[in-house]
Amino acid sequence: MHLALTELDREARDQFVAWAKEIGCTVRVDAVGNIFARRAGLRGDLPPVMAGTHLDTQPTGGRFAGNCGVLAGLEVAMWTNEEGSRFVPVMMCSGAFAGVFTLEHALAQRDRDCASAHDALAAVGYAGEHRKPHAVGCLEVHPNSRNIIPGRAKISVDLRGADDASLTAMDHALRAVCVQAAGKWGNTAAHSTSSVENPITSDIQQLVYFPPQPFAAQWVADVRRCAQRLGVSSKAGSVRS
Repeated sequence: MHLALTELDREARDQFVAWAKEIGCTVRVDAVGNIFARRAGLRGDLPPVMAGTHLDTQPTGGRFAGNCGVLAGLEVAMWTNEEGSRFVPVMMCSGAFAGVFTLEHALAQRDRDCASAHDALAAVGYAGEHRKPHAVGCLEVHPNSRNIIPGRAKISVDLRGADDASLTAMDHALRAVCVQAAGKWGNTAAHSTSSVENPITSDIQQLVYFPPQPFAAQWVADVRRCAQRLGVSSKAGSVRS
């Protein structure tokens, strides 16, 4: 397990770069720490075949989380903070590469200890060159001390669905619950002997939205066929990412 831009992440990056150079790849690092390893083909005039994923993991991620995909490509992109377990949003630096987020936005993101992605990249030595190109994530309460009722709570929620309609419905339901909770507990005077009002407000901000995308039906069929051949159980379901 290693979170993005920690000392363990630096060690993993160094090992990846060393292996890439050993097999003759050229290595480039962009301004948000994405690493690109390229092995030249026979036709330099053709666009590369590129695969990209991540080396950072979730807090309880296994040894193969992301790593296998990084090591399997011909031209490989190693995305920074793809899991989003340290900095929000997820897919932050692949999004910066694709133009979904600005470079400034990605570098300004901070973790729960208020360290910025910009400073964390510098700390691990991977602040490279600039080229243009349904789960609760975490709950933070303030002051976060025993036997103290928090005065402020921050929660991140990752909503996932097979289509826009289901995502929209979940978004509306979440907002309704927050409004309902604030309305129920917004005036404690009605539920206590105190005459002091203690209003509760909620502020919901959508950090990023990625429309659901269908996986290639042939890929889904291939995975199911391979699972069957290996004797591994599989579950039929959506072909959306």
